[in-house]
Amino acid sequence: MKKIIFGCDHNGFVLKEGLMVFTKNLGYNVTDCLAENYVDLTRKVVDQIGANEGAMGVLICGSGFGMCMAANRYPKIRAAVCRNWEDAEFCRRQNDANVICFGSEFTPLNRAMECLQHFIERPFKKERHQEHVNKLLKIS
Repeated sequence: MKKIIFGCDHNGFVLKEGLMVFTKNLGYNVTDCLAENYVDLTRKVVDQIGANEGAMGVLICGSGFGMCMAANRYPKIRAAVCRNWEDAEFCRRQNDANVICFGSEFTPLNRAMECLQHFIERPFKKERHQEHVNKLLKIS
């Protein structure tokens, strides 16, 4: 069962709670990371992804950008801010993204649920895009 690790700052709490219920109802294993600020929280989520093969992360703050920037500083993390299902599907399919970031100020729960389901359930198209991801992984 795929593990989905959640984290949010104070701006994303309500959205995170709704998405966690939704994700559990889809049958996924859900973990909630708690921290005092988004930098520490991002580290906790990233550490959990590293410790669990195939795990994915969900980070939520007011805009989604702060957590996305923090997450992308870690090796093997490919985070993307998504505001519609097309963003979510594209970043999975072509970039093998493993962290989705939401801005609670911009993304209502129903749209975030749609995005998250596409993100979790769409496979990476290795045959066409693995070379690009390999190059990303070499950047330090």
